[in-house]
Amino acid sequence: MRFIIGVNACGSLRDPALRVVGISNHTVRTSVTTRAVADTARRIRPSVSVVTGGVNATFMGEELLKECPAIDYVLRGYAQSGLRALLRRITRSSAEPVPGMMERGPSNILSHPMTGVAEDEWHFPIPKGLGVDRYLNWSRVYSLLTQTGCTFSCNFCTSVMPGPYQNRE
Repeated sequence: MRFIIGVNACGSLRDPALRVVGISNHTVRTSVTTRAVADTARRIRPSVSVVTGGVNATFMGEELLKECPAIDYVLRGYAQSGLRALLRRITRSSAEPVPGMMERGPSNILSHPMTGVAEDEWHFPIPKGLGVDRYLNWSRVYSLLTQTGCTFSCNFCTSVMPGPYQNRE
């Protein structure tokens, strides 16, 4: 089975083994793109499951599900454990709960509780093999975020809003 996570994978949508497409939705501006990618995935592969997650999806999940029928699931908050559970649900018909997931119910949007980051989920990044040299042709300075979440608490960001990220990313 193959999974595509990202928006630059349209060439692989014809792969018959593909069952799930994941799309990041981090800002309000990306919602239009998220809907377009979901619609394209659904048009090319009607049977594929489309899941989106990210900061904007966390706070706008209901709207994404209502406005885009091509999106099947929204994963909110820290979605790693939710994504693994969702993949088990899709591939093995598992009935286990999916943390942070929103989906369409028979008459409403179903929302499963979000979870925090589990201590055993923190891993140190391994920069070996990143090919940093190819970026140095463009500039001499690049920021590289190598953690889960953000260390800042900007007043314009969703990290200060009530919810899973509130000042704890």
